[in-house]
Parts: sequence; C-alpha cells; structure tokens
Amino acid sequence: METPARISADAWTAHAIAAIGTDSFGSQLERYLMGVCGIDFFACYRVRPDAVTPIASSDPKRFGSEARITLYTRHSLWAADPALSQATVQLRRSDFAYSRLKKTDLPQGQLRAEVYPQLVDRMLLCRHGSSGTYALSALRWSASHPFQQDQIENLLAASPIVFALIDRHYATSAATLSPADCLASIDLIQQCLHECTAMPLREREVCARLLVGDTIADTALKLQIGTETARSYVKRAYQRLQITSQRELMVAYLRLWHDWTQKGRVSTER
Repeated sequence: METPARISADAWTAHAIAAIGTDSFGSQLERYLMGVCGIDFFACYRVRPDAVTPIASSDPKRFGSEARITLYTRHSLWAADPALSQATVQLRRSDFAYSRLKKTDLPQGQLRAEVYPQLVDRMLLCRHGSSGTYALSALRWSASHPFQQDQIENLLAASPIVFALIDRHYATSAATLSPADCLASIDLIQQCLHECTAMPLREREVCARLLVGDTIADTALKLQIGTETARSYVKRAYQRLQITSQRELMVAYLRLWHDWTQKGRVSTER
C-alpha cells in the first residue's frame, strides 16, 4: 500500500479535490498537509468578527480534539488566541497572514491548559476567500519536534492551493444537506442562523434550543442562565426576525435554511 510519502503532491491534491463537499474532505486534506510539512493535526475554520466556525479537521477523536475544538469555537476561547489576534490585524492590510505559536507563547489560562495542553508548535494561516475569511491551524503535538524552516516555507508556498480547496469545500458542502438535516444538530442550526442573520450568539443559542423542542425553562437550564434572561433573548430574536411565536420561528428558520442550502451558505458579509 502506498504511503503519503510515496504519493506525489499532485496526487494528494487530486484526492482532496475529489473529496470537496464530502465527509472525507478533512482526511484527504490532512494527507496533503502531511506531505507538505508533516503535521500531527489540522483544523480549518471560517472566521467572522463575532464567531469562529469549524469547517474540517483531522480525525476529531485524535488527541481528544473534538472537545478541544468545541471549547475553542463555542466557548469563545478563539478570542484569547494570540496567533489569531495577530493574523486578524495583518488581514486588515493584506489578503493573507500567518503566525507561529509555541506553547510557551501562550499565557496561562484555559486556552493553554485545555485547548493546547500538549502543543509543541503551531502554524496559523489566514486568508480572505470568495465565501469568507478562513483560518488553517497546523499542529505539532506531544513528542513531535517543532516545524523546521523548510517545512514552514513549504506550507506557505502551498497555502494558495490549500485555501482554494477550503473555500470551495465550504461553498459547496451545503449543497449536500437535505431538508431533513435542518434540525440535525444544535451546532448546524446555530451556524445557519449565524450565516443568514445578524443574530448575536446568545440569541442564536436560545432559538436553536427552541427549534429542537426545548422549553424556555429547559433552555435556561442548559445554557446556565436565568429564565427571564432567556425570555429576553427570545424577545430580541423574535423582533429581529419580525415574528411573534415559536411556530413562526420554525417557519422563518425553514426559509433561512432553504436559502442557505440553495445559495451555498448565505453570508450577510456579501
């Protein structure tokens, strides 16, 4: 059986292209990145001013990464990420930015202790694409050595291809979602609401819970907020969507879902 080292970069590019819009995209892109610079794990995200959304990654079970990605994205630890902050500043002047981060560069806190507890080295690359702004996080973990200079240069040289693949995967993957998927998960509902409206995080969280059948009391308990606070978020969300009831919320969401999946993940940034 051929190993990644024996297969040309062009071959792995072809495999990644073929996987665009499918669940295997993450594993194929990982193989490409392994050939480029040797990684232990990667994750890519869509970046907006108020949220970071996962797009694809290596096997999320590796290193307990699923929980770490959830902490990073849903618990807003991305806002404390010095590499992302640095890249975001650079993106104000350029379409491309990158930053290198080692564990010693991280301040003490939850990001270091729970998201990157065994980090050795990390390259964060960011680029503006046709469907949004993306970030690629390439990691060396645990007993691995830091990236060598030639590996970093290889990754930077390959970045236009990598981000073109990510951009196309993001733009086309929604086409594989059917109407039956609209309530498949809390995360998917929130992502649709996020992409299609200017709704803040707490309002999206509350609406998502109501859409899957939770009561306001259930929602408040799960989000660890007061019942009246949850009601206030519902009221603001309803005003934003110009609706007055939970039934109308479902109707409005289904319309948003239709637009989102038909147009390739509608973004209010466009």
